Amino acid sequence: MRFNSAPSQWVRVTGDTDGSGRDGASADTTGISRRSFVRIGATAAGVPLLASATGGGSATEPNTSGAVTDASDTEPDTAGEQWTVVALPDTQYFTVNDRWYRFAIDQVDWIVENADAENIVFVTHEGDIVNEGNDPTKWVWMDAALSELDGVVPYSTLPGNHDYAETGVRRSGLDAYTTYFGASRFDGYEWFGGTGPGDEEANSYQLFSAGGYDFLHLALEWEPRDVTLQWAQSVLNRHPERPTLLTTHSYLTDGNAERDTRGDEEADGDEEADGGELNPGRTRYVQEADGDGNGGEAVWRKLVEPNAQVFAVLCGHFHENDGEYHQTSENRDGLTVYELLANYQAREATGFDRLRLLTFVPDGGEDAPDRIEVHTYSPHLAEYEVNADSHISFDLDFEDRFSASLPSRSPGDVDGDGDVDDDDVELVQRYLADRDVELDRDVADANRDGEVDITDVVEIANERGSR
Repeated sequence: MRFNSAPSQWVRVTGDTDGSGRDGASADTTGISRRSFVRIGATAAGVPLLASATGGGSATEPNTSGAVTDASDTEPDTAGEQWTVVALPDTQYFTVNDRWYRFAIDQVDWIVENADAENIVFVTHEGDIVNEGNDPTKWVWMDAALSELDGVVPYSTLPGNHDYAETGVRRSGLDAYTTYFGASRFDGYEWFGGTGPGDEEANSYQLFSAGGYDFLHLALEWEPRDVTLQWAQSVLNRHPERPTLLTTHSYLTDGNAERDTRGDEEADGDEEADGGELNPGRTRYVQEADGDGNGGEAVWRKLVEPNAQVFAVLCGHFHENDGEYHQTSENRDGLTVYELLANYQAREATGFDRLRLLTFVPDGGEDAPDRIEVHTYSPHLAEYEVNADSHISFDLDFEDRFSASLPSRSPGDVDGDGDVDDDDVELVQRYLADRDVELDRDVADANRDGEVDITDVVEIANERGSR
């Protein structure tokens, strides 16, 4: 096990004593504006308060494209109700020993204790719940830790490569994962949508509401297979009106997106420090032992880009540089998609005790009406990391972005009559038998894999009567 750490800037937060919501003893934050959007909380079971610290400082001007703005110069209007989604990056090292297990307890306890104050509406785990998928003891540990969320806030899990019985080998199975984090764990909650594909339990979806919007969340396995992406598409088709947040284990890398550098001596740990070049982004390769799955670029092309309702993708897994990377991309409809990697497992000592907070702030934008604030927080240290990769923001118009849905003609409605029915199945079958038949290929490509073939006939047949 090799740890590497990246230089970071931290703000330590402690409870205020005068009720002002401001802390008088923050750590040195040279180069960071004191007008940061800081949360003030106590180290032990404290309740953080949203407050803007005083002071000056310059900031990067935002732009209208939905690109990243410098979050250090943010004073949002908090009159409107804001809400927070918490992302739990890879927790695998928390199960290595009982000393590190305390970090899992700290994270969950912080969420439970601050669910109301932060208006936490959803928690998503980014995969690699444990380090060794064949060790039953470690599953018991994480079951106990995450059980504290039960009945407090909707949450999801998904399997990372370490959650399989044999790390990185899909065919080794997910028996332990499904025992502790399968459908039976969540079936009793109204917000739980179900698992799939078929009777599999590696993938799931959830429904939650916040800020007057009804959201869909997709939790997809490590390097999701084509059958998984087709299942996810069917879930999107059934909920076309819901803005969608997608979480999967491996999607972006902070290392080399073009090739898998595992085993490269010169690329071990920090590529840039070792003289290599960083080329972050969506992965264009598959790490699964049998090549059974899709890399990030394929997931984008097959599922994210074609579906306007998907507005953000969260992931973990990679830590080639410092375990953080983000980018914005334009989907097929010209709308912005916010893509974020967070994985702190390779940081030293208490450094991997970090979680991600995505706070949605109505009327909090500068160049657009609203804002998504992204914070990186250590519950164990009661500290926020505030460098450029850890504290970022996106300005957008919630009403415009969250109202984006699937095209008016749903995938599978080939004849355009507003329903998916036997007529659509027959039309695609005729097209496959005789290419002279005219149809809209984008609509006929019901599983969004870029081709019109027999799998689309099956998908349309399965979706009959769902519109």
